Amino acid sequence: MKSQITNFLRQKQKLLNLSAIEKQAGLPVSVLGKILRGERVLTDKHAELLLPVLQQEYGYPTDGKRCRIISFLNHKGGVGKTTTTVHLGRALSLMDKKVLIVDFDPQANATDHLGIEHEDSNISHALLDDQALPVISIYDHFDLVPGDIDLAQVPRKFSGSATQYIRLKAALDPIKDQYDFILIDCPPSLEYFTQNALNASTEAIIVSAPTRLSLKGIPLAIETIDELKMVNPSLELLGVVITDSERLKVSKRSEENLRDSGLPIFKTVIRHFKHYKEASEEGLTIFDCFPKHHSTSDYQKLAKEIIYG
Repeated sequence: MKSQITNFLRQKQKLLNLSAIEKQAGLPVSVLGKILRGERVLTDKHAELLLPVLQQEYGYPTDGKRCRIISFLNHKGGVGKTTTTVHLGRALSLMDKKVLIVDFDPQANATDHLGIEHEDSNISHALLDDQALPVISIYDHFDLVPGDIDLAQVPRKFSGSATQYIRLKAALDPIKDQYDFILIDCPPSLEYFTQNALNASTEAIIVSAPTRLSLKGIPLAIETIDELKMVNPSLELLGVVITDSERLKVSKRSEENLRDSGLPIFKTVIRHFKHYKEASEEGLTIFDCFPKHHSTSDYQKLAKEIIYG
C-alpha cells in the first residue's frame, strides 16, 4: 500500500498541490516532497493519514488498485508504435504486472505480431454486437484483445450515436480491475479510434522515430490529447518515447532537437534492432527470441521509468 501511494503521488506530482495535501492530511510541512525525492520514506502513519484524503479528493482508487490504461499513438505510421506497445507490455509482464494489450487498429498489427490468426471472436465483434471483450492469454500475466479488419465497421455503425466515442471505455470498464496495465495500440490516425482510446485511457504515450517525418506527427498528437482532456480530465501525456535510434548524426541531431523542445521526453531510448521482424514472423517477442539483446534491456528500462517515474 505504501509503495502504491508513493507511485500515485509521483505519477500525479505535476498536477498536485503537495502542500495542500499535507495540510488536509495533517502531515508535517514538506514531508511529501522529501518522500518523492527519496530523502524520506512513507511511514505507516503517513499512509493512514493520506489514504482517505487521496481517495476522497484526488481520485485514488478505493480498492487500493489502480489500473493504468495507456494509449500509444502518433499521426505517422512506421514509427514502431505496435512494436513498442507489445514489447513494453511483455517487459511489464516479466515484472509480475498483469498486462492486457488491446489491438485497436483495423490493420491488427499487434495481433499479427503475437501470432494470432483468424480468431472467431475479436474486438470488432464485441463492439459491434455489445458483447464482452474476448481475451486471449499469450504469456503469464500477458493477455491480448485481438483485432481484425472488421473493426473498420464500428465508426459507421455508431456514427451520430451519443456513445460513439466511449465504446471502448464501456467495454473495458468491466475488466480493467483485473489488470495493472492496459496498453492500447492505436492506428496511425487521430480520428475515431484514437479518440475512443484516449477517452478510455488514464495516460498517453507518443511514439516517434528520430526522423523528420516521424517528428512532424508529434504536435498533432499533442493537440488531440489536449482536446480530449475536456472530455477525459484525468488523461495525462506521459511523454514521447524515441524508438529505432541509431548511431547516425542525423538520428542523434533529431533526438537532441526533440529534447530541446520542452516536451516531456522519456530518458529511455529504444535502440535500433533489425530482428524485430524475425521475431514477429514467429509470433514471438524479442524477449523470447533474443533475451540477452540490448533491446530487451531498453524495454525493461522503459517499463521501470513508467512504473517509478
